[in-house]
Amino acid sequence: MARSLSSYNISEILVELAQDINTTLQARGGSAQLITFTADFIGGLTPLQLVDILRDYRLLSFVLDPLLADQQQAQQAAIPP
Repeated sequence: MARSLSSYNISEILVELAQDINTTLQARGGSAQLITFTADFIGGLTPLQLVDILRDYRLLSFVLDPLLADQQQAQQAAIPP
């Protein structure tokens, strides 16, 4: 997961994602509208970094905390069938 998003063949998606993020932040108003995401910025991030940033800006939320989900998955994998 250390590959940057720009290393994938998704340049059009990065442009659309930046536009969607900016539209959402603009709609919020306040200081959020002063932030601008670019496709180049997003492309320089790893997938995990992007998820963390989206979560920090409250553009993404989880039903179950990812750390807890990982722990539960590891526990289930350790239990023999």
